[in-house]
Amino acid sequence: MRSIDLFPFINIYKFESISSTANIIHIIPEIGFLVEVVSNAKTKYLIFNTAEIDYFDTTIKSASGEIIINNNDNDYIGDNLFISNTTVIRAIKRDKSFTYESTDLTTIIPKNNLLNNIHIKQVYPSENDLIEIYTDKMNMTFLNPIDPTIPVYISIYHYHNYEDILRQKFLCTMPFCTISEDSYSLIINLSSNVTFNIPNASYYVEIEDNFVEYKYEIETVPGIKKPKSWNIYTASEYKHPEKDNNDFIIGILRLNPEGTQEFSKLDKNGRNEFFKFMKIDLSKGIPVDDSRIYKVDDIYEHDIVTDSELLLISYRIDLPDENCFNKKSSKEIYDDLNSLIRNDKFITYLDTSNYTKNIDKGYGFQRSSNLWEEIKISLQNFVRNTVSLIILMISTGLIIILYFFGRYKNRMGSNIIILRVALIIFDLFNDIGFVILLEDDLQYLYVPSVIFLLIPFILNILLAFIIFSHEIQYPEFNKWLKKYLKPVAIITFFSSGDVELLHIFDSKFGGFQIFEASFSPLALNLIFWSGFLNLILEDLPQLVIQIIYARNFTNSYKIIAFFTLITSIVMTLIGIIEYGYHLFINKNIEKEEIEFYDETDEIKISYDESKM
Repeated sequence: MRSIDLFPFINIYKFESISSTANIIHIIPEIGFLVEVVSNAKTKYLIFNTAEIDYFDTTIKSASGEIIINNNDNDYIGDNLFISNTTVIRAIKRDKSFTYESTDLTTIIPKNNLLNNIHIKQVYPSENDLIEIYTDKMNMTFLNPIDPTIPVYISIYHYHNYEDILRQKFLCTMPFCTISEDSYSLIINLSSNVTFNIPNASYYVEIEDNFVEYKYEIETVPGIKKPKSWNIYTASEYKHPEKDNNDFIIGILRLNPEGTQEFSKLDKNGRNEFFKFMKIDLSKGIPVDDSRIYKVDDIYEHDIVTDSELLLISYRIDLPDENCFNKKSSKEIYDDLNSLIRNDKFITYLDTSNYTKNIDKGYGFQRSSNLWEEIKISLQNFVRNTVSLIILMISTGLIIILYFFGRYKNRMGSNIIILRVALIIFDLFNDIGFVILLEDDLQYLYVPSVIFLLIPFILNILLAFIIFSHEIQYPEFNKWLKKYLKPVAIITFFSSGDVELLHIFDSKFGGFQIFEASFSPLALNLIFWSGFLNLILEDLPQLVIQIIYARNFTNSYKIIAFFTLITSIVMTLIGIIEYGYHLFINKNIEKEEIEFYDETDEIKISYDESKM
């Protein structure tokens, strides 16, 4: 408690009901003040005022308050004592005796004491404001004009699972803190992508004492120290800023020389524990469910700047499931972590943890291109996808059943054709999916991918029509085509992947009549050489594109790219082997024919000589 004689200052105000000769203000910390007014009759009055009245506003014509003590007997002596800022105790002199009298202020103290700090009139965001994530400004409006003081810390915490996790801690100086032009507000500037960065979350702010002072008196403003006084909540609605098709992302962080040196001193168990708690603290710092972060690998790399071996650690960030509290995409989590690590302007949770404080800020969290790891993860995710796995198992089982069924019905038929048909159709779907689903990732490979998909597609259908147009001149084939026109039309469409699909019609599969068509030698030659052309114009170029993509991909390697690569390799190898055998067989046939004609000529010459 302190009393300040402000008589010279009070004279600028006019008390209408009381003619003052000496006025003293008794400050009640955090609540307001009592104005001690002495009237012309020397009677003392105590008038209670809250800090909500700005007595430095020169437009005020009169002071207001509530008279709580009317000392008509003039027996009040000495200063007031304030107990817990709610009770005034006065010394009373009556004749030769002294007594004490108390007055309770509880009923007249304002109940809307914002943030338990009577100096603050308004804040943004308030508890009633649901803010969008990435909000980057806060504001505090005071009852009186303010000036900056010595730098003190402002801390913002994320409250999650009964745990207080530091989001950002910084000194209240430029550029983080600025005072408005009218001097009534403190504007707090934040880093937009690391503070309020998840929807439907709870935060609170703490500020140390004396972070500002009143402009026209030596009075500093107390901070916001009571936990969870200034609470802030983010809205649950969130619109993802960009399209993201990544199932996961692999990134690499690096320890600085000090961190690498400390890590090298650990034994095997110590290193495993280090990685375990680093993962936990990374998930808290982002924040994200720790089930979405996996350590992939750790290797040493020579750094030419420090001329030392530094530890690189790669982590995988997976997509969220329905139980995750942070449902942001892998790409957004990657960006948040990279921003957190690279930050060097304020303190975050990562800077306070023993397991993350030595992460190299200059290196950040960089994208990795570990192809084999990406393929392994893609396959794992595919296996975890129940629907995809069931479809694959049913399709595989159906193909096997059809093969044995055809073999059971007709052993003389070319029943293996069912496997070739399935492979051609699967390859066609993969090629189309590769172009459509990876459009954003293909970049300069997109145009050649489309070209080497469409040209063979159109050419194969055109060749199929030419073959059927030629064959319908034969009555037997014409009759067969009219009988099975619809299934033939369907197969013709799928032959856009490879004209050799037409061989299913002369395969005698299962002994069914639809598969007992008879192609002419010209049609068989067209089918054969069309397949060879398909190998040159489709299979080989697409294989090259897929290899280039696999070696230079910039985003997560998708399962569709892996399946397309595998089917392209299989189709290309089958084509090369098939046409290699064909050329070898034809060469032997030609050789045999030449030998046959040579032998015939020798016999003929011998016969002619004997005749002569």
